[in-house]
Amino acid sequence: MYINIEKKKDYYMSTDITVGIPTYRRPDLLERAIESVLNQTYKNIEIIVIDDDSDDGTKFELDKLKDEKKIDHLVLNNKNMGKGFCVREGIKLSSG
Repeated sequence: MYINIEKKKDYYMSTDITVGIPTYRRPDLLERAIESVLNQTYKNIEIIVIDDDSDDGTKFELDKLKDEKKIDHLVLNNKNMGKGFCVREGIKLSSG
């Protein structure tokens, strides 16, 4: 399932950098990874998170981050597809 998060951006500037974050059962590190991207001095960054059908607290953490509009795109796999698949999905969605 693909979710596009409406995020207030300056649409006159194109996204120069896309950061894809594949995740699987890592809710404790997910927010840290996203905050690391957001704390960069360069701000024109698109964030894509691809969850590989986690069955722990990862989806709860993703809902929180989605509601806070910290991510631009979210992909929730319906079954575990592996890291390679998740990386390719992130590349397909990237605009930077």
